[in-house]
Amino acid sequence: MMQNLLIAALVFSLADASRPPLALLPHPSAFRMANEARAVVEGTLQADGSVAVTVRHFVGEGVQVADTIRVRGLAEMPLTEGLWGMVGKPAPPIEPDAVLLFLEACGDDGRWSAVHHHGDAARGVVWLVGDAAFGYAQVMNPGPYVLGAWTGRLEGDAYGEMTCADVRAEVAAGVVARATWRATMAVEDADRRAKALVAWLSPQTSPDGAHFRERFGDVMAAAEALGEHLVSPLARVVQSDASADAVGLAAYLVTRLGERAAAAAPSLIARLRDPRGCDPRQLLSALRALRDPRARDVLRDRVLDPDPFVAASAAQALFACGDHGAAELLAARVPGMIFSATEVQGLAALLEALHDLDAAQAEQLLRERFLEWEELTGRRDWTRRVRDEAKAAGGR
Repeated sequence: MMQNLLIAALVFSLADASRPPLALLPHPSAFRMANEARAVVEGTLQADGSVAVTVRHFVGEGVQVADTIRVRGLAEMPLTEGLWGMVGKPAPPIEPDAVLLFLEACGDDGRWSAVHHHGDAARGVVWLVGDAAFGYAQVMNPGPYVLGAWTGRLEGDAYGEMTCADVRAEVAAGVVARATWRATMAVEDADRRAKALVAWLSPQTSPDGAHFRERFGDVMAAAEALGEHLVSPLARVVQSDASADAVGLAAYLVTRLGERAAAAAPSLIARLRDPRGCDPRQLLSALRALRDPRARDVLRDRVLDPDPFVAASAAQALFACGDHGAAELLAARVPGMIFSATEVQGLAALLEALHDLDAAQAEQLLRERFLEWEELTGRRDWTRRVRDEAKAAGGR
């Protein structure tokens, strides 16, 4: 089976090498879909294509789900594991005992739609066969949803094939988290709601637990609505939270708020001096957005960071904070030479940042030191131009 998938993927990728990349189809977990759907039900597929509902895991307010429902395209969804365009003999079709449906809308014709229905299948359909669960996922891009074992988070950090009991437990947990999120959003006082919202930024404190990243879009929308009310809670997270995830998301939200979040600058500066496991580049992006001159000292230190990616981000933030010596400081950070292709990525980050601050100086350094590195000179329009100009000059 795996060999067939790899062959098909190779054939398809070669055939479509000239096409632009397409967006991946949605792949939410059962937990997340329990937060998205208007109703989550379980039932058995009847001979006429309808579903006899046996369990209502969740039914939204004002929603009615009949004892027998019809779901658009359900009866025609493939029950054979495999890949569109795959070569070789397909596996025998599965014989479902039941189907778990995440429903989003009921049309005028009385038919429901499953969430994330694309082409011939929907992510919001999970077939239950004995103790095994099967559903639809995109295994190559571009390409449609195809049937396969349903996978997801298991105990601890493990990830693998889920049983029916695993999927049902994830749905139940998702329904509980959905209610908790609704309660958070229902808090009328904006300051109290902002304090409650930051709990959703970390797997250690979020009611979503390990699925906290799947609510990222919801959190972004809620944060945008809260605006300046969120600044103080975000500052506290940045300065004191032990979770790198929480600090990173808080810094990202500060970045989105920009100069409206100026009061968070001291916390960002303090955390940048002692990152305690979080990514300094996330803090640097936020400080670049805030443009606070008080950050200059710590940013100068970070331009000298041994990590070239951190150094590049720090120089850009330093310039944004009003220190126009950032270009010279970064230029001094560029090595005199490199010795292996593994150093190209970091060097490219340094030169690209320097080009943003002082294009002439970046081009001069490239011309003087690194023209022999094709992996570097072929990366950007400006690097290709410098390379081509040097070749033309050498040919005269």
